[in-house]
Amino acid sequence: MAGGLPDPHLVCPESDRNLSESWLVAPNLRKNVFIVSKKSMSFLSLAGVISLTGCPGPGPTETKVDPDPQPQPSLSLTAQRVGGISISYDVSFENLTQENLTVTRNGSAVSEMSRTITTANKSGTYNDQRKGDYSLTVTGGGVSTSSTVTIPNFPPQADFNDLDNSVKHNSQITWQLE
Repeated sequence: MAGGLPDPHLVCPESDRNLSESWLVAPNLRKNVFIVSKKSMSFLSLAGVISLTGCPGPGPTETKVDPDPQPQPSLSLTAQRVGGISISYDVSFENLTQENLTVTRNGSAVSEMSRTITTANKSGTYNDQRKGDYSLTVTGGGVSTSSTVTIPNFPPQADFNDLDNSVKHNSQITWQLE
C-alpha cells in the first residue's frame, strides 16, 4: 500500500475483478480509509441530488393552525316513556345560545309540544300522551339529534271506588271512558 491507498491490482474478495475496476477508495478526515462500491456511490450521489433538488410537486404541506379557533356547537337529547303514557326528556347544549325542540307524533308535527330552549340543560315531561310514535328532535348551530318514544295502546283503566255505583231496580248508570 503506497501513500495510504491500497494497491489497485489487488483482487476484490467478492469477485475476481481487481480493485481498480470495482472499488472506490476515499479517506476520511482522520485519515481512515473507507471502501465503497461504485454502485453505492452512484446511488448516494443520485440520492444527494434528489434531496437537494427535491421531488416535483407542491412540496410538503403545512397544517395551518387557526389562531382563534371557534368552539364547535354540541347538543344532546334523551327521551323515554315514563309512567306508561308520559314522555320525559333531557336536553343539553354547549356553544349555542338556544336550540329548537320539535315533536312529531306518527310523522305529524305536534306544535303545542315544540318549543325553543334557551337554558343549556333542560328537562321536561309531557304527561298523558295518546298512543303513537313520538319523535323529539333538537337542532341548533347546524347540529341536530333526535330520539323516538313509543306510547303503546293500553286498554282503558278506571277506578270506580269513589263513584256511587249502587244500582237499583229499573235504574241505570252510564260512565264515559276515554
